[in-house]
Amino acid sequence: MSTARQHLIAALARVPGAPLTAVDHAEQLADAHRAAVLIEDGQAYDGELAMLRGLVATLVAVAEHGDLTDVRQLLAEYQRDDREARKMASPMGAAASRAGRTRP
Repeated sequence: MSTARQHLIAALARVPGAPLTAVDHAEQLADAHRAAVLIEDGQAYDGELAMLRGLVATLVAVAEHGDLTDVRQLLAEYQRDDREARKMASPMGAAASRAGRTRP
């Protein structure tokens, strides 16, 4: 799924003569805006609420038809995914992600 952020960065990257630093700066501004919006709605990273809703729905089904071993496994998977998402949402994680990017 394409986001407004991706459209903005791609459009700037297509501007003739736009230096890569301008693209990087636009990306940093878009990241800062996204972080501010997420803080306002209480999410630590984009998609946190959707992930929690999916976990709850799955736990309800498992609690009705599974056992505690299944619940423990789901919670461990959630904790791992949440930890990784928080790393990527941090400024250092976002910078590491951008470091491997090439200009579109």
